[in-house]
Amino acid sequence: VPYDPASFHDETTIISLSEGSLGGKGRGVAFINSLIYNYDFSRYIPNINVRAPKTAMIGTEEFEYFISRNDFLDKVINEADYTTVKQMFLRASLTDTLAKRLKALLGTVKKPLAVRSSGLFEDSLMQPFAGIFETYLLPNNHPDINVRLRQLMNAIKLVYASVYSDVARGYVEAIHYRIEEEKMAVVIQEVVGNKYGKYFYPHVSGVAQSYNYYPFSHMKPEEGFAILGLGLGKYVVEGEKAYRFSPKYPELEINSPKDQYKNSQVEFFAVDLDKKEINLMEGDTAGLARLDIDDAEMQGTLKHCASVYDPNNNSIVPGLNAFGPRIVNFADILKYKYSPLAKTIEIVLDVVKEALGSPVEIEFALDLEKDKNNKTSFYCLLYTS
Repeated sequence: VPYDPASFHDETTIISLSEGSLGGKGRGVAFINSLIYNYDFSRYIPNINVRAPKTAMIGTEEFEYFISRNDFLDKVINEADYTTVKQMFLRASLTDTLAKRLKALLGTVKKPLAVRSSGLFEDSLMQPFAGIFETYLLPNNHPDINVRLRQLMNAIKLVYASVYSDVARGYVEAIHYRIEEEKMAVVIQEVVGNKYGKYFYPHVSGVAQSYNYYPFSHMKPEEGFAILGLGLGKYVVEGEKAYRFSPKYPELEINSPKDQYKNSQVEFFAVDLDKKEINLMEGDTAGLARLDIDDAEMQGTLKHCASVYDPNNNSIVPGLNAFGPRIVNFADILKYKYSPLAKTIEIVLDVVKEALGSPVEIEFALDLEKDKNNKTSFYCLLYTS
């Protein structure tokens, strides 16, 4: 919808903060938002809310203004040092119109924010660009709204700068694209999760694909697979220790108890609400904390996500009542159906795949706090095809 900061409270709509293309990721977010709020998922999975996070987008026009007004194109093409490029971008200014709109938006938003890249090249069906550009997570909790505004604008500028990172330049060159043809949109999303002491994170995050290239046992490739982790999705997306399973057969354990113990998640990412002043030049973890699974248990968020490994019997005991090392295997969710996550992933993948006519990947988060109707909430964050 056209710009209106009050609309941000309505998760069924996406606010446009600037004109221009939405880029690949932005188009995916817009599509999935439209699908979720126009398709009756409750017919097939009645015991869960299928939702999308509150979202605003900055079209590519702002990026074009930013590059041309600051006379950056020749400078950044010829500047090999990425740190210098980021410093140049941070010193430059965004348009006054966007700054005013962002400030109005921050006046209504109190939760942490994810600032995601959405390049035009990500529209390409021939070349995958996932993970090439930056995403920043902001605590968004400084008492001074002007400080929060500066942090948000800095995150946007650094997303713009990531077009010219060493990784992006190398990748674009390898596939014979021209870096000067790239234009960047930005997706701003409210982070899914809850506050636990001085940290903020979702109970579960994950990725799921509709096609499984490595099926196991009686699984079929077209039945897909999913990978789950406790906390923010950055942990899963970056390929750290996480739990892999088939949405079609969630009770089928791929690894032995001993291997599950060896490969179990032991740390997770959370937004650090104590970090009111952050230096985004430190990278995309500037506003985050890396915590131990023991922290999650103390905060009460491990309850439905873990079991206990018994090394004497080489077995796994569901729940956390037994003494012993914890295994993050989501047994209460996948085996004992505290939340119908597996069925939800299966249905959402199938619907999105049918709508697009091609294999898809989604990123999602699960909030295990039940609403007044005793339902947990599944949030579809992004999709790529």
